[in-house]
Amino acid sequence: MHKRGFTLIELLIVVAIIGILASVIMVSLGGARGKARDSKRISDVKSIQLALANYYNDYGFFPYDIYKTNGTAGQPSLGLSPTYLAKVPTDPYTNTDPSTCASSYSSNGCYSYVAMDVGASDGLNCNNVANPYPVSYHLASVLEDTTNPNMTQDSDRAMSGSGYGACSASNGGVNFSGVSVGDTTSRRCTGTAGTAQPSGTETCFDQTP
Repeated sequence: MHKRGFTLIELLIVVAIIGILASVIMVSLGGARGKARDSKRISDVKSIQLALANYYNDYGFFPYDIYKTNGTAGQPSLGLSPTYLAKVPTDPYTNTDPSTCASSYSSNGCYSYVAMDVGASDGLNCNNVANPYPVSYHLASVLEDTTNPNMTQDSDRAMSGSGYGACSASNGGVNFSGVSVGDTTSRRCTGTAGTAQPSGTETCFDQTP
């Protein structure tokens, strides 16, 4: 009995179908991974906020930089680790070591943070002489899923006009926009404002005290 095999066209069709299915699966997995990373980012931000609240409860001000480890206790030069957080988290997409963020706050994967004080502009000398030590802060992470419901429950603080200015010793004395589109390479919020969610372009999940 003669057995008929697959023709070339039939094989090509099968290969094409497998390729389409594989693409659909990869897209689905990619979306799931992104949402999982976003959950981690939101959890990280909340953990940092709790640590900052405890820091403020002890000292009455916030640190210049959450990642610094070589500051002096009782001064804002002291960061959160190891007293308030054993290890200050970084963005799960980059897995940057916190020590990198401690030496360069603008490195890829470091959560966006700036200490602030009462003032009309940025670059304040928050040294407890000309101005008090930092009494506020702006903290954020760049999310991947713009439909995440947490994006409608963040602060959306503007770079200016909020009654607070960035301290010169924090983030170079420059604030970022709470409705920033965000930098997907550095995973940091920027000064370029987008529009707020749920129908906007922002990816910056920002929090204030």
